[in-house]
Order: sequence, then C-alpha cells, then structure tokens
Amino acid sequence: MEVRRPRVLVVGHSYVVGMNQRKLDAVAALERVDLALLVPSGWKVREWNRRLPLERPFTSFGLYPARVWLEGRSGGYVYPASALFRAILGFRPDLIHVEQEVFALSTAQLALIARATHVPLVVFGWENVDRPLVFPRRLGRWLVLRTTHLFIGGNREAVELVRQWGYRGPATVLPQFGVDLAAFRPRNCRSDGGPLVVGFVGRLVWEKGVDVLLDAVHWLGRRGYACRLLVCGSGPERERLERRVHELGIADLVEWQPAVAPDQVPEVMRRLDALVLPSRSTSRWQEQFGRVLIEAMASGVPVVGSTCGEIPNVIGRDDLVFPEGDAEALSRILERLLRDRGCWEEVRAYGLVRVREHFTMERITERLVELWLGVLSRDGRRES
Repeated sequence: MEVRRPRVLVVGHSYVVGMNQRKLDAVAALERVDLALLVPSGWKVREWNRRLPLERPFTSFGLYPARVWLEGRSGGYVYPASALFRAILGFRPDLIHVEQEVFALSTAQLALIARATHVPLVVFGWENVDRPLVFPRRLGRWLVLRTTHLFIGGNREAVELVRQWGYRGPATVLPQFGVDLAAFRPRNCRSDGGPLVVGFVGRLVWEKGVDVLLDAVHWLGRRGYACRLLVCGSGPERERLERRVHELGIADLVEWQPAVAPDQVPEVMRRLDALVLPSRSTSRWQEQFGRVLIEAMASGVPVVGSTCGEIPNVIGRDDLVFPEGDAEALSRILERLLRDRGCWEEVRAYGLVRVREHFTMERITERLVELWLGVLSRDGRRES
C-alpha cells in the first residue's frame, strides 16, 4: 500500500518574493512531505515605496494566494476567512507552519484554525525585544502560545522571550532562510590595485548604525589607511548620513546605491572586500539575525559586526565583533583586514566554512523537515 506523505501548509508573507520560495522548493525536493503555501497575493514595502506582486518561480508545491487586509503591516494584516477555508479544505494539512510573530493577528487566525481542526501548529518568530502590546495583540499571543506544538526562534533571544511570555512547549533556534549557494558564489580574490571596498547593505535607519561605519572610515584615514565605502540602501537617515560624510571630509570615499531587490544582492556582494553590520540596540529593537552576514560569507566576503542582538552568534568570532557604537574599535578590525592580506584570507576562508556548516539552504531545510516530522510523530500523525 502506498504511504501518503504528511501535508504541511506553510503560511507567511515573506514568500511573496520568489527568491525566498527557494526554501520551499528545497523542502519539496527532499520528498518527505507535501507542501502548500498560503501567502498574500502582493506586499507593500514601505521602505521601497512600492508594492511587490506575488512571484511564482516554482511549481513543486501548492499555492493559495490571498488578498489580505492591512497589507504591508507585518503584525497587523489578516487573511479573509474565505482564503483560510480554501487552503484548509483544499489542501487538508497534517501540520500548519506559520512564519510570523506570535503576537501577529494572522498567527492568531491560524491558531484558531489549528484548534478547530485539531492540526498541530508550528510557529517561527524573530522577535527578541519585549515591547508593550495592545490588549488584542496580548490576547492573540496568549492564544498562539497555548496552541503551538513547536516554537522555532530565528535567534536565541526569541526563544527566551516566548518562555518569558509563558510558552512551555518544545522550542529550538533555526534561521528562517539559508543561503542559496547557487546564487551567492565567492569570487577568487579581493580587489587589487586599489583600496579595500567595504560595504553596508540594509535600511538607512538610525538603528543600523551606518554613522558608526562612516566614523570608522574617518578614523582609518587619520591613521593613514584608505578604503572605499559602498552604502547600499534607502531610508530616512540618508540625508543626515550624507551631511555626516561631508563633515568628516570623506565624500570622495563613499558611494551611495539605492536599495536593491533580493535577487540583486549577489551582484552587490561581488563588489565588496568586506561587509560591516554596525547595528545598535534600542528599547524597541535589536538585530534579529542579519541575513546579509551569511550572504556575504557565502560570497567570500569577510564580515564584521557589532554586539547588537544575534550578530555575534551569527559571526561566531569575538575578534570580528565590536561594541555597539564604538567606531574606533570597528576601525581597528578593518585596519587588520586592510594591512594584513593573510588575515583577510583567513577571515574569508573562515566565513566560507562557517556558512557551509551552519547556514546553507540545504542544512536549514533538512533540519526544518526533521522538526516537522518530530511534531507529527509526537502528535501521532506521522505515516509509517
């Protein structure tokens, strides 16, 4: 008798972007579960000031697109009841996997569905700061945490936080996305015949600490070291940062590039000799992972980061991490990479090994499927 594979319904707005769907295609290729995706039919990206339509590059899993209410608000959007029923009744999942915070309204919707259908619920979340929530969000969080069979945190603090909020079930840490090594490939060597090209890729907001990176470039210049800086991103801090560049007298060393789509990031990485993520914590935010770090590692680009949030755990080496806001400490690390070619080569090789051991798409998807099957086994739904 043919054994039916377990059916997993994945839910999340991140999969509007086709590049992110590579994870689901990799899961489908393992042929251990059957997949379907419930996803918004488009997504408003405020920092880019445009709407992304749902992409469909893969056919290895089912698709249930839905025009959601409050599109673009990651914690506040909700699915129409008709879309939920269409996905649940059409696919009949054995497990529901939601990639959204435990206090998001859409997660509460899926928790209600999971309770009504007696289908186990797995929730993935990034949140690592205990921010004040309005009552409806707190109520939704209470429901989700009492319905969830497994919580997957994108960082260690996320797991600690749901424990603080009262979650008592199984929990683990696993990044949301791994690196696609077919897209992020290392070039042979660093730039020759010119200064080191240091890059930042991300939102231009105060929390990302780009001003600290500018000050570090200035510090390097005062010690006689020159490097070029590529700042790739958009945001409300752009004008202030440009003024800071002129105040420091480094305008001829800085190149500005607008934010790029995810599938264009590999091209940006190929221009860099080092990447810096100088984030700083606030009362409402700290770095939840830093996906750009593992993309740079996979591209053979040495990475340096601050002590903010999950950054040190992703990098995995104290000598590549500097205290938040400390431009001089950052400049000292960059100075080593500038003056010591052997150090640069060693850090580059370290990053390539680290990303292959911990952060590839294959490793992430294999681990995720094992977690799903473990939940189904405990729930008595795994086919044998």
